[in-house]
Amino acid sequence: MNSEKTKTLSFSGLLNELIQSLEDKSYDRLTLDNYRRTLRKIEPYMDENGIEAYTPEVGWH
Repeated sequence: MNSEKTKTLSFSGLLNELIQSLEDKSYDRLTLDNYRRTLRKIEPYMDENGIEAYTPEVGWH
């Protein structure tokens, strides 16, 4: 995925792109489900804190 595209995707769009990329690399279903379940927690945090776009700094909080 190019960096310009990542700047315009919502967090859920980024998550879907990540999962698709991992799926393409033959990650197993259990691993994909664990990533999905864990990373979905970021979006509610962003909403609660008024964060509109995901940046690496968001992941450090």
